[in-house]
Amino acid sequence: RSHSGPERTTQSDGTSTVIVGRIWALASSAQRPRSLQHRVAPGEPQLEVRWFLKTFHLTPAEGAISDPAATVIFVDARSPRHLPHPLLPEQVIEVIDHHPLLEGDEVFPNAFTQIEEMGAAATLVAERFQKARITPSKESALLLYAGILSNTFNFVYATQRDRAMANWLRDLSGAPEDLPQQLFTAKSDVCGSKLSEV
Repeated sequence: RSHSGPERTTQSDGTSTVIVGRIWALASSAQRPRSLQHRVAPGEPQLEVRWFLKTFHLTPAEGAISDPAATVIFVDARSPRHLPHPLLPEQVIEVIDHHPLLEGDEVFPNAFTQIEEMGAAATLVAERFQKARITPSKESALLLYAGILSNTFNFVYATQRDRAMANWLRDLSGAPEDLPQQLFTAKSDVCGSKLSEV
């Protein structure tokens, strides 16, 4: 299900808003309005995320919710069962995801929803920057570009929209030419475990 209306990112009651999702899709919070006070990436960071943050000296998102009453923008996931404790589905005001909705999937009752099937949720976030005629910071562009590379397995599962946004973000970020190779080397665990899940 896709909704193409305007972004909804603030609440009139002054409640803080948390962006919850994978690190790649959280780049939008680098240029967020003051009402978007936190970004949270629950769970253990993936192998390539740990490498990426260390290599480019970036600050990771928080790992836990500090305001249990916050409203939530949920990125790169679409099901209430993926919400970290103690958040409730009713707190979610927006969902941005690239995974297809499955029959029987629950929905968020109060959320503006943008779910479009493509290679990466980072593509949807990048398109919002472009549509609003906002140039993302170098840090945001780098995070989003890496997100597209990671989620699409270096464009194996990419759409034309993924490729277009990746080209735009690569130029803005000044990413090294060999970033795809570096990223996928980091994605492989030298101890022999499986690749991190997309």
